[in-house]
Amino acid sequence: MGKKSSSKATIPNELLLRMANEFENPLAKFDDDYDSIEQCLSTTICDLRIETRYFMWTKLSPELQQWMIDLTEENMKDLYDSCSWKWQRKSKLGELKHSTAKHLIIFHKPTVDSSPPSKPIAFVHFRFEQGYVSDAVLYCYELQVEQSYQHKGFGRYLMNLLELMAKKFRMQKVIVTVLKNNNQATQFYSNGLQFKIDKNSPSYFQQEADYEILSKRVSSLI
Repeated sequence: MGKKSSSKATIPNELLLRMANEFENPLAKFDDDYDSIEQCLSTTICDLRIETRYFMWTKLSPELQQWMIDLTEENMKDLYDSCSWKWQRKSKLGELKHSTAKHLIIFHKPTVDSSPPSKPIAFVHFRFEQGYVSDAVLYCYELQVEQSYQHKGFGRYLMNLLELMAKKFRMQKVIVTVLKNNNQATQFYSNGLQFKIDKNSPSYFQQEADYEILSKRVSSLI
């Protein structure tokens, strides 16, 4: 009797991507960890109680939209301006608002009712899309953390969520683009998360560019 093909092998990447993009809330894939009433993931990092919520751009409040683009500009403007890309707020806003853009936001949750309300402290912008060849990939477009909350594990937490999400939706890779002058990000992805230079990165072809494409292959959990 011939070997039976796996269910993953029988699903075209185009269909995998459509299923992932049509899924109402990707966090619901996290089963026991997902609070279906509050529609969030709750945990504690560095003794801080946090909630992670999922949004499409049109579902964000104007205040959260403003916070996201302002935080991105605060963290990235100098890096962009010191290379050929240059900071373009309108262009970056267009990326965040894209019809397939998905966002996870971490909120610092007060521990008692009398504390100030929850405040956003980090976010990640990602999309399910076709890679540079035929791969179905989860592409991380933006990962930003408030400066006072950096180096505490929030960025790693969000990237770990993306990796698990990629596995649950049967993607083949997680991909990020990193500016070469952003040494901190390069170390974070390469050393901390074991991302490698992707075969479609300019440096793979000995081409000069201000950026590097990094990727990490993942295996389906299904």
